[in-house]
Amino acid sequence: MDPVLEDQRGLVRPPNNCDAGAYEFGAMTFAVNVPTLSEWGVIITTLFLGLIALIYLNRNRKLAK
Repeated sequence: MDPVLEDQRGLVRPPNNCDAGAYEFGAMTFAVNVPTLSEWGVIITTLFLGLIALIYLNRNRKLAK
């Protein structure tokens, strides 16, 4: 692969006015553990937020009367 004639994907560069661009060297990557919620955690969180929304809406409805 000639970096002047082809890009990193192996596609041919168009003629004229096309620079070689930035070259990304294969840097070392590593996995990062990201904490997530289980399905039950998502369900409980959704129910809790829905309950909070209902309480908020009921309070506003009572104040409007």
